[in-house]
Amino acid sequence: MKTTEHLETDHIIETTYIGCGNVSGLDYAKTITSCGACNVCMILSLHKIPVDIKEFIEKGHQNGGYTPNGWLHSYLVKKLQENNLSYVKLENCPIGLSFKQITESILKNNPVIVSVNKFCLEQNSFHMVLITGVRVNPDKSISGFFYHDPAASTPEKGSYRYVTVENFIQFWRRKMIIKI
Repeated sequence: MKTTEHLETDHIIETTYIGCGNVSGLDYAKTITSCGACNVCMILSLHKIPVDIKEFIEKGHQNGGYTPNGWLHSYLVKKLQENNLSYVKLENCPIGLSFKQITESILKNNPVIVSVNKFCLEQNSFHMVLITGVRVNPDKSISGFFYHDPAASTPEKGSYRYVTVENFIQFWRRKMIIKI
């Protein structure tokens, strides 16, 4: 935990960054669509559960975990639960309650996978990032979130990025995978 000069408090989970740069050796299409798999592997790594990201991706494609629309949240939850981590998927999440749930999860050292809209060259696509921290204002309101973006090419570009609450609300699809 660290306090910024504005008396905000940052609660950040120290976890390994795993992104598409860690997925060399797979075909390009599987590499650039590995966000869901990378997020699960980061959670497993945090819990000291060994996992091979390439094998995870290959099995996900073979076993129906990945579809033309992206990684199935139910498949990712199943993989976490198979490793004795009690994560669930939540959809149509109300903002106020969800921010409270995300913050409580972070304070318990449990990152949260969220589904977001990603815009690139005027095209909208679905993407998942791992919430790894929260910035809390002195009045206990949330200022923003820290996250790992598996689409980044390097850990320096993808880890502990910050998004304000306003921007998060704009791009969040109201879906998350959270530990209960």
